[in-house]
Amino acid sequence: MNLKQFKLTNDDEIICEVMEIEPESGEVIIRKALRIICAEDFDNSLRYYSFRPYMSFSDSFDEIIVLNSGHIISESSPSTKLMIHYNIALKEVQNTMDVTQDLDLDEISKAASGMDEEEFQEYMAETIAKLKEEASTASEEMLDSGNPNIIQFKPKGTVH
Repeated sequence: MNLKQFKLTNDDEIICEVMEIEPESGEVIIRKALRIICAEDFDNSLRYYSFRPYMSFSDSFDEIIVLNSGHIISESSPSTKLMIHYNIALKEVQNTMDVTQDLDLDEISKAASGMDEEEFQEYMAETIAKLKEEASTASEEMLDSGNPNIIQFKPKGTVH
């Protein structure tokens, strides 16, 4: 996996897997892109980092993104520490994507009308918790079903 960290002209900083660089057009073909968010606590002289998907409303991290090289100020190979955090964040964001892809946006829109921001946040937290619980229950049922999904290719006693 060819991971790169880019600083962009709009001041965004991303980490992603570079698939290909088009020499003629200068386009950079990437996937699994996460934007690095920096927050500072000036009182305690601390800096915090988090990751967010670079493209909104993406259904999968395997979707290809074409990055215009003219918008790249600088690039570097990420440090080992950053790569570890990136891989952890990638798994967490993918798990969230897996759960939230089942959200019915029309239903949410109807339910949200008339709610203030606090009520909406509580509603969404409950909805997502319910989806996570359903996904967890479904996984446990598959494991406990007695059908382990194992296919025996070579019956016992067979010699090749």
